Amino acid sequence: MKKFIVCGALLAASTGFAQDATTTKTIETSQKSFQERISTWYFGELETDRVSNNNNGEGLANQGTDFVNYLNVGYELTSKNVFNLTLRMNVSDKVAGPGQGDRYDEWDPRVAINNTFFKNDVSSLKANIMFELPMSRYSNYEQGDERITRFKPSMTYTTKIDDYNNLL
Repeated sequence: MKKFIVCGALLAASTGFAQDATTTKTIETSQKSFQERISTWYFGELETDRVSNNNNGEGLANQGTDFVNYLNVGYELTSKNVFNLTLRMNVSDKVAGPGQGDRYDEWDPRVAINNTFFKNDVSSLKANIMFELPMSRYSNYEQGDERITRFKPSMTYTTKIDDYNNLL
């Protein structure tokens, strides 16, 4: 009888140990520093002079040159969410007359939250909720623009075709 009790106790102890040994938990072991969570990017686009119809439809008119600039600062809130602030500006000669130089336009800044639903080696699905803040001279109540903000949601699916090409 003593052997039966000892064997039962050993069996119960080994069963409890086996349950603890096979339990798995996912633990995130490293936290990113503030500097590692910050990201920046710049995008510039030069649109040169082109010829097209003027407003009256009579003949051709010179459209001028634009240099559009975007400067973005992002902060990673979680591994799937990023907060972005984008400053936009334009240098143009469209309004300036001969010899008057270029014109600088500051556009409304954009604030956005990006959420990654899934991402693997081949594809990703992301959502973006963006707000344009009416802080430039083009968002002026005196000129009739009475919006508080502009809301721009978007969703992006990207898949890899080969090492050099993606389909968006």
